[in-house]
Amino acid sequence: GLPTRQLLPDGAPPLGSVALTGDGDAGGPGTSVWTTRTAFDPTGRWALVVTGSGDVRLMDLDPGFGLDPVTVEVGLVADAAPVWVDARGGFAVVAREPSRQAVAVWIVQPDGARTSLGSATGSVAASSDGSLAFIEPDPATGTTRVVILRPSGERVAITTARPGNDDRWPRFAPGGDSIVFGRVITGGTGGTDGPAGIWTVRLS
Repeated sequence: GLPTRQLLPDGAPPLGSVALTGDGDAGGPGTSVWTTRTAFDPTGRWALVVTGSGDVRLMDLDPGFGLDPVTVEVGLVADAAPVWVDARGGFAVVAREPSRQAVAVWIVQPDGARTSLGSATGSVAASSDGSLAFIEPDPATGTTRVVILRPSGERVAITTARPGNDDRWPRFAPGGDSIVFGRVITGGTGGTDGPAGIWTVRLS
């Protein structure tokens, strides 16, 4: 086979975690499937990894001079996968600082610098112009809705939160003019959650 090398000595999801309730990542709703934990920049040199315990680690896979990969702890804890955002020159991830409960969408640069762009939850998606899509709770209904953060900083609610409906897992279409998302019924018959289909919304 092809040569392999170990990047991290720890951090793999625990055995059997795919059988957890929710999405298997942290046992709760709103996060991407547990197997998707790493994003790469277009050159393949930089990677952002979310470990099984939620630690966010930035990796320089080719520091040069034959050196082993270099890992940097960026001081964030996440439940969902990061994405590379070419227009922003960094990675986007929904995470929190270890000492705080507030969850936000962050941009992590290859040099390790990180910037909070405001509250968010679940997973994040990016379009070619640098717009970010994620979900946020609606205080009025207690459920979630899809929100877009434009490169200008404008924050736009794309779906309307309704009691009993949670919107999750937004993804941009290749052209960035539509978003696909999943909808879940919360507190249905017998107090259980259930699927409410796959939905789309056109942005222009």
